[in-house]
Amino acid sequence: MSSQNILQQIKNSHSLLPASRDPPLHPTRSLLAKNSTTRNLCDRSFNPLSNVNAKIFGVINQMKTMKNLSIAVIGTAIFLLQSTNTQAATITFSDSTFNNEDWKLTPFIYGSAGQNAYQIASSNNQFRLIVNTIYPNPNVSFSYILGFNQRIGAVYNPQLQGAISSIDYSENSILFSQSIYGQLTGLALKQNQKIYLATVGATQEYNWTTKSANNLQQSDFHKFSFISNATENPDFSSTGTPIELGFFRANSTCLGCGGYGYTMVGGIDNWSVKINQDESQPVPEPSTVLGGLTFSAFITKMRMKRKRQQNPLESIGS
Repeated sequence: MSSQNILQQIKNSHSLLPASRDPPLHPTRSLLAKNSTTRNLCDRSFNPLSNVNAKIFGVINQMKTMKNLSIAVIGTAIFLLQSTNTQAATITFSDSTFNNEDWKLTPFIYGSAGQNAYQIASSNNQFRLIVNTIYPNPNVSFSYILGFNQRIGAVYNPQLQGAISSIDYSENSILFSQSIYGQLTGLALKQNQKIYLATVGATQEYNWTTKSANNLQQSDFHKFSFISNATENPDFSSTGTPIELGFFRANSTCLGCGGYGYTMVGGIDNWSVKINQDESQPVPEPSTVLGGLTFSAFITKMRMKRKRQQNPLESIGS
């Protein structure tokens, strides 16, 4: 889906009917079980220096020992890289409570509009309410509102945790306003101070309804822009910068198309983002791993050299 299509969907999300601010007293709710974090860990053992004869016989054997030591160090380094890279996992971020301190709202406004979002708490239901208010602006043909609702602490770092193969997204949504359009909704990512969107539809139902999309690739996300057809995608590779997760809600109105000011009220519950790691792209290892192995090999070599200098006869046997 291109950024232009996303912008067009926002344009199409204006209301042709008066919006009601009064939500149903007891909206029904369908609960989704939280996805638990699963990890596929690989426990392996390696002892490349077992059964090595401690006695060195001759200069040739000494050289062979140094060669074998180098091979052992390199083999250990390769093993460490392989065993670390096989620890691929599926990591899930979710929220079904929506405490206000856990969420941050960043509104993007073009024309005359605004968004407010906060937790609705009751004895049997907790969710996040999103209120979009928008008015025609005589200076622009369209007015837009898009709110990036960021889950504090829901951050995935590909450089430390591995490349992303795909993302599975799910939410429960509901519409409280009397409208045939609802709010445009979907998964939102923030990377390098840029917002990327993947839509999952509009909140047109008056009962709690699941909106989801599975196997989202980085090409399914596009940089958000009100005024340009941005085709830039996020970076899911193992060199990508940290990705902040959340969701978005958007509405619009226009001049000359029967649009007018309105308020659109909707809700979200059971927000879930599942990160599927890409096992084919290894996690970059800290330089200290190989650096430490190289340093250990150097120290071992110097000790053996010093020992030969102290007792030159030992190098040719006893």
